[in-house]
Amino acid sequence: MKERQREGEANPYVLIDIERAREVIGHALAARKAKRLIFSKELLPPEAAFMETIKEEGEKIGNPDFALNACFLMSVVIFADNSYRQLNRLANKEFFDKYGWILDPNKIKNATENEFLDAARTYTGAGYNAGALPGWRDNALLLVSKYEGKVRKFFASHNFEYSQILQNLVGPKNKKDWGGFRRFGPKISRLFLQWVSQYDLAELRGTGQSGIPVDFQLTRLMVQTGAVKLTGPTHKHWVQDRGLVEMIPKIISVFSEKPAYISETLWLIGSHCCNNYDHQACPLANDCNLLISRVPLDRDGLIDPEDKGRNFSRNPKKDLEKRKKQEEAGQKTLLLF
Repeated sequence: MKERQREGEANPYVLIDIERAREVIGHALAARKAKRLIFSKELLPPEAAFMETIKEEGEKIGNPDFALNACFLMSVVIFADNSYRQLNRLANKEFFDKYGWILDPNKIKNATENEFLDAARTYTGAGYNAGALPGWRDNALLLVSKYEGKVRKFFASHNFEYSQILQNLVGPKNKKDWGGFRRFGPKISRLFLQWVSQYDLAELRGTGQSGIPVDFQLTRLMVQTGAVKLTGPTHKHWVQDRGLVEMIPKIISVFSEKPAYISETLWLIGSHCCNNYDHQACPLANDCNLLISRVPLDRDGLIDPEDKGRNFSRNPKKDLEKRKKQEEAGQKTLLLF
């Protein structure tokens, strides 16, 4: 797959080997089903505790829309630095009981902007990410004004069709006069809709061909295993938006597993193995020949197959000791994006 270079961007030449991608994904799924290596014990994704909390709250207060609304509002403020810590903070009973009202669109409407922002900063632990919080509020107000404060009404306006909902979440590329929801790009929209199906928050049509969120973990695995071949540092626009996002539905169409299951399996491998330099526990060890970092991505928006950056271990023994100390302290180094 080749794309013409755009002015000001790095080398856009990307080759996606569909058969290789399917082979790699097949190995990952087989390992999870057989409970081998990292899958020998149950691994929960970072959002699991939060989803359990909001579903239980919805049942307790007799509001079947609470969990779906809460998931929708929270999705746009996923923080890349440590999503596991953030989502467990949101699920914490003490924080939830005090600040969980910001997961209810109608309660947000009845609060002042400052009241909301103060509560949201404390509840989410936002630091430099605080700029995402106004989008949370704007989406809540739009839900109330157009859809009676219910995401389900928004879904119904698009016949519960995955493709229609996705299109109207993402909106046009140029959002200058966009009157729709904020901060739902291609990745976050797919992640949100994946969670909707995965946690039975609503029943959507057409999810079988929905694709999966293309984040750094998935991209990294595809590059490291040779499923995606780059000639050098390449802008994420070409690798992800114009490459994997378009091709993933075709790649995973041959598998019987739900897209959410495939997505979670690959994310767990990247988060537990690549992030922690744990090559020995990785079910894709025999498929992989390098370990790239996200430093060029964070800095310049580039996927660089040659960059080892912070993920290159110059002292494996020291890294292992650090990881053990983190685990003993109940910490995990899991990044969602």
